[in-house]
Amino acid sequence: MTNKPPIRSPAAKWRVTREEYSADVYPDYMGGPGYVLSFSAAQKVIQASYLVPFMPMEDVFVGKFYQ
Repeated sequence: MTNKPPIRSPAAKWRVTREEYSADVYPDYMGGPGYVLSFSAAQKVIQASYLVPFMPMEDVFVGKFYQ
């Protein structure tokens, strides 16, 4: 996914507030609920997850590691 804006509508299921994510577009990310990673890549994601602020959209959260 490229240049996707956060959904800000209060009624939306996937709403993300400015407090949760302040930018107008998400970083590039792979959309979807599943990932295929090598063991070494999975380890890097785990390590990075302690350094990156939490994001309720898991695909965007994982995409932030690579920015």
